[in-house]
Amino acid sequence: MAEGGYPPGERSDLPPEEDWPHGVDAWTALLKELEASHVRLMETLAELDDSRLDGAVIGTGGTVYHLLHGVVQHNLYHAGQIALLRRAASA
Repeated sequence: MAEGGYPPGERSDLPPEEDWPHGVDAWTALLKELEASHVRLMETLAELDDSRLDGAVIGTGGTVYHLLHGVVQHNLYHAGQIALLRRAASA
């Protein structure tokens, strides 16, 4: 099972109470968790040998290279959403 208790490749619907943080404290905790995960990712990448980029990622059918590109694209997508929301909020 993958983290969160879902088998790899299975849809992971979250119950409403886990889907979005409620309140300032929950949001602050979530931002800290996000920052910590980014720090862990950067530390892991700093130790990653380039020769492993073509290696398979178990359960995905993709490579480490493709997974990393997916992470970047995912973050850019959400950065774009944030930019649009900021623009809308200031209009």
